[in-house]
Amino acid sequence: MGQYTLYIVVGVAVVILYIVWMIYANKKHSGYVNKWLKEHPDAIKVYVSNPKGAIKQTQITVGAIDDETVMTFNAGMSYGFYLTPGKHTIDATCTTQRPGVMYRNVFTTYGPIKLEVEVEANKEYIFTFDKKKEEFLIKEK
Repeated sequence: MGQYTLYIVVGVAVVILYIVWMIYANKKHSGYVNKWLKEHPDAIKVYVSNPKGAIKQTQITVGAIDDETVMTFNAGMSYGFYLTPGKHTIDATCTTQRPGVMYRNVFTTYGPIKLEVEVEANKEYIFTFDKKKEEFLIKEK
């Protein structure tokens, strides 16, 4: 077996192990979310809306809700998190990326910030970031 064949075999093994690990981690997270949803049947979906731009890209990250783990969901091409009715504190960060003048990208980070929100039962919400006002918003969908 040649030197390059060994590199290929090791590379394929690493990719396979990574895929297996991702499947395992995804199933474990889904189990936590399903258990949490059974305990909180009145949970509300909050969709994260990353503002779209032709040149500038934006990514909103929710780090914690009430200093606890965020229960997330994927719905097609969008994603979000769950809240229970009432008042909550959301730890959020927004990072924007745009091309630089030469060859590097320019990143701007807003936050982390703690945002106090109140949500009502039987409604869906959108969590977004207003770049002009530099603030996070949650509004009814």
